[in-house]
Amino acid sequence: MEARSRRFMWIPGPITTVHNEHFFRELAAVARVGLIIRRWLSDKNRSAAVVLGNHPYSVRHSVRENMTKEPVWVYHFENTNKFYLGCEPADPCPMSGKPLVPFSATVIRPPLLDTQGEKIACFDEVAGVWHIKENNFWRPKVRESNYDAGRKMSTYAVINLSIYKDLPVYPSIPMICSGAIVAINISERFRYVHQIFESVCRLHNLVISSAMQPPSSANVGEVFAPHMAYKLEGEALIYHMRRMLDSLTQLTYLITNKEDFSKNKVIAHNEIGRVAELEKASNDFEAVLIGNGNEYAGDSTGFLATINSLFNSFKHCLMHEESCMLMGVDAPSIVSYHAKNNNHNNEIVYHNHNAYHIMMGFQDNVMRIIRNQKLNQQINA
Repeated sequence: MEARSRRFMWIPGPITTVHNEHFFRELAAVARVGLIIRRWLSDKNRSAAVVLGNHPYSVRHSVRENMTKEPVWVYHFENTNKFYLGCEPADPCPMSGKPLVPFSATVIRPPLLDTQGEKIACFDEVAGVWHIKENNFWRPKVRESNYDAGRKMSTYAVINLSIYKDLPVYPSIPMICSGAIVAINISERFRYVHQIFESVCRLHNLVISSAMQPPSSANVGEVFAPHMAYKLEGEALIYHMRRMLDSLTQLTYLITNKEDFSKNKVIAHNEIGRVAELEKASNDFEAVLIGNGNEYAGDSTGFLATINSLFNSFKHCLMHEESCMLMGVDAPSIVSYHAKNNNHNNEIVYHNHNAYHIMMGFQDNVMRIIRNQKLNQQINA
């Protein structure tokens, strides 16, 4: 499924330390974050593939076809309560060739490998032994979200919004806001989103190519690493998508509820999140945005709910920062974590989206909503 990033990359920030085994153990330890998250997912076909660091020897393949001898296995445990998480073959140190044992891991095999039973193995780092304890430890409940636009990446193409041919005549708010100016901004923002997406793709290529090269002394002390530019540009992409969808939501209200607005001067629904997860439209306003199964076209891909959750994860969730070093290798990706209302007892959504599919979903839904707006105006003319 191309909508999902099956290979990941973890890239450290500016390298200011001498490369030694301790350094590479740190890289391996940080990369465990992706492994642990995927171990908590229900998808049995999940990939534990991670690319570690800014070093040509640090590519970790999900299938190690080229291993010529029996691997050394490392057994991971949770950092605080030390309970067993899972195991994987150790990567060799790029300098010495010795097996790398990340922090919060050991080569000592636990007596119990089951992680879901009533008992679980817990590691005593001081004594270097495993103990069996009651398996009553708290764990986050994680669900992976992969948006699929319903068409292939190869179908993506840049499109433009013509103010005269594509957009409806938007109503103005007397003495406050001109509908014509709003239309110009809608058109220009749509064009700008495409430019940001192209920038995301360029930065992705830059990071991927530089990640496969040995670190250079010229990079030492860099303040702004390319991978952070890539991640922040991805956030900007989602922001401007959401900003445009919110504008279309408010314009839809002015179109479908013009009498209500003329009376109270209130746009009662001002953001797409109000309708993003509705299963059925109950009025024209909702029908224009999500469809009604009849004259107003709907969206079967769930894009509005996805972009709403993704945007909220950027805006509200501290753990979104945990994803700042993760990126897809095969295609640009949008990766984040979201716990609704920052309640981590709620289901945590692990957003892992192919950026092409997010972009195509945005295109398709913007054009669909605009067509529905024009249809509503024609019906009520």
